[in-house]
Amino acid sequence: MIWLPTHDAEYHEWLAKNGGGFVINSDKALKSSSYPMIHRATCDHINDVGTPNYTTGPYFKLCALNKEELDYWVQQIDKRELKACKDCAPNAGK
Repeated sequence: MIWLPTHDAEYHEWLAKNGGGFVINSDKALKSSSYPMIHRATCDHINDVGTPNYTTGPYFKLCALNKEELDYWVQQIDKRELKACKDCAPNAGK
């Protein structure tokens, strides 16, 4: 199941409980060529409690335990190429 957090606190709570999960980071306008990008839930790029505004402003996060659900969302809704974080390598292995 895909989850769209609306507050940073609940987002960080999900990350803490679902270290094996995945997160799509994207722009709300669905226009930037830099997004969407998929990360592992443990990736430092999307998991720093000291950084504000993960779930507000021009960006959003989609969270899921199953990477294939996020892939499907991108294909059906976003329709841009899904990029993979080079640091956490969400497409490698598991």
